[in-house]
Amino acid sequence: MCQAYENERAGIVASEHYATIKGFAAARQSKSKSDNPFNTPYFSYEKDAWNHGWNCWHERILPAALQKQYWNKGDYAKAQSESFLFEATGKLSPELEQIIKSYEK
Repeated sequence: MCQAYENERAGIVASEHYATIKGFAAARQSKSKSDNPFNTPYFSYEKDAWNHGWNCWHERILPAALQKQYWNKGDYAKAQSESFLFEATGKLSPELEQIIKSYEK
């Protein structure tokens, strides 16, 4: 029974990370917060996650959904340095730029 819940949780987290990066990418493209595509009750988690990503861009916070790209490789120091770089300069590494561009479609 626990395994079923774990799989459901993993699916929700993956969906939230996807929406967070989509919101971050939308803000990067100067889209309005009202452009959130997850505006139905069925997508409440995703709606909040998209808004979170959009807010992160404007507050210069690198969301965990993007830092996870490095955490998954065990490169925690790189995740932290990317976060500091974005906070200080608003710039992203070429690797993160490429990831975000794939979400801008």
